[in-house]
Amino acid sequence: MVDSYLPRLPADHCRVYYAFPMRSPGFMSVLYAHSGPNTSYRTLYRGVTAVDEIARIRNADAIVCQATNTRLTERLMRRLGYVRHAFSLGDNHYIKRLKYQS
Repeated sequence: MVDSYLPRLPADHCRVYYAFPMRSPGFMSVLYAHSGPNTSYRTLYRGVTAVDEIARIRNADAIVCQATNTRLTERLMRRLGYVRHAFSLGDNHYIKRLKYQS
């Protein structure tokens, strides 16, 4: 697991690793989210808000991710603005379509 390679985070911290794949212009890919042992919903929400702002600045059309953590339920993902997609790849792929005005 990737967690074993990353330094341990303080109790209520969240780090998000992302990329803008060259093969998929207009998309931002959340590669990995790393959180502390007692990360609150508020901290997670602030991380999601930061990702949204980066996507807005980069003028991305959508954010995609693969949610494999059991704490990331479909209800929570919907609450954060993500919906399931890429059903052929499994049931944990999500997309958040963005509609920013220039």
